[in-house]
Amino acid sequence: MVLILFLGVVLYFGWRLTTPESRAQMAQQLMANTRMAAAIAQRHHADRAPFREQLRSRTPFAVVMPALVAVSLITFVRMPGGAPDPATLLAWGGSFGPRTTNGEWWRIVTSMFVHATTMQFLVNTISLVTIGLILERYVGPLTFVAVYLGGGALAGVVNIWSRPVAVTSAASAPIFALYGLALSCSAWNLIHLRRRASQTVDATAAESNETVAAPIDDATFSLPINAFTRLGVSGLLFVLYSFANDGLSMSAELAALVTGLAAGGLVTVRIYDGKPSPRRIGALAAAAAVVTIAAAVPVRRLANVKPELENVVALEQRTVAAFNAANERLTKGRMTAPALAQVIEHTILPDFESTDCRLKSLERVPAEQQPLVAKAEEYLQLRSQSWRLRADGLRKAGAIPDRDPKQVDVVADAAWRVRAESQHRKYLATFGKAESTERASLEALKQISP
Repeated sequence: MVLILFLGVVLYFGWRLTTPESRAQMAQQLMANTRMAAAIAQRHHADRAPFREQLRSRTPFAVVMPALVAVSLITFVRMPGGAPDPATLLAWGGSFGPRTTNGEWWRIVTSMFVHATTMQFLVNTISLVTIGLILERYVGPLTFVAVYLGGGALAGVVNIWSRPVAVTSAASAPIFALYGLALSCSAWNLIHLRRRASQTVDATAAESNETVAAPIDDATFSLPINAFTRLGVSGLLFVLYSFANDGLSMSAELAALVTGLAAGGLVTVRIYDGKPSPRRIGALAAAAAVVTIAAAVPVRRLANVKPELENVVALEQRTVAAFNAANERLTKGRMTAPALAQVIEHTILPDFESTDCRLKSLERVPAEQQPLVAKAEEYLQLRSQSWRLRADGLRKAGAIPDRDPKQVDVVADAAWRVRAESQHRKYLATFGKAESTERASLEALKQISP
């Protein structure tokens, strides 16, 4: 907005500083350029008229593309906020490795219709409309939707490989697959046109014994160059934006693009003669499903570490609260030190042991979360040790050395005091070690806390 106002001010003062004659010349030049641009646009429109007729005869209307845009639009409008947080994105169908791979595989499909930002929605929608208006009618709705869903599904699985603990949307992945399909169609068209040109030149040379190229009379249906130019410009902008701002990994986007290229190479071999047969499209869909399932098998049942880490953090708060409540009874004379030690041994330590067992039973922990699990195990080990030391110290604090009633002389009394002081020092040393171990455990806990 500021740039538009700045340009407006510059144009206004530039206009005011010119002479009336210069203004008239500028107006005439502007009108001439406008008429030239209109003539070029009209000529291009007339040049594309045969292509539009052929496209209309092959597939009168695009059906799948508007339906996909409608689903994405409804989802985006109903989602709260223009930039939803990960929890909202997950609630509306975003993909999250531990949830997706543990029975919620439908997120691979739903994540194709959710967008993380308004700009991502606009770029993806414009790109889908631009390529869908031509490509769906050229290859047919069945091929279009098969490549869209197949490429998006494979990219969703590959993205879990790369970012297993990220909440992501895969709305751009199917569009990469469509551009791969368009590239395959253009390659087959180019090969076909070169072959027809070579056949025409050979036929002309055979008749006249001269190698003079004759015009090609090709009754088949090939995409014109200007159509691919328009798709190429929009595709370049889409790719640049996706690589810079999309939530998908680059490997997932490349997987979708390769899927479109491979699918196009298989089913659009003679696309210039007609749309692929349903049988060939069915074989393509089956192949895409097999590849996607094979890619999903190694990442199935990823561990969801977050709830366990939250439980570890809550364990510290819960056990400290239980100890403080019992310690308050001790200070008021309602509990003895050995009884407080039993609270630690019979209530607090078993809670740590069960938490440690659950943490060690986790399998298929994502690589990104393995350091957090290691820190959680370190905390549990150190904190359990600190609680045992504290219980041992409480027992030592409540124990007084026995005194021989038969020995009441000064020497016996001094020996008893030495034993009592030695036991008190051991008690203090035990509590000091418990405190240092507790501090080390809390440092480890700090690294896994939110």
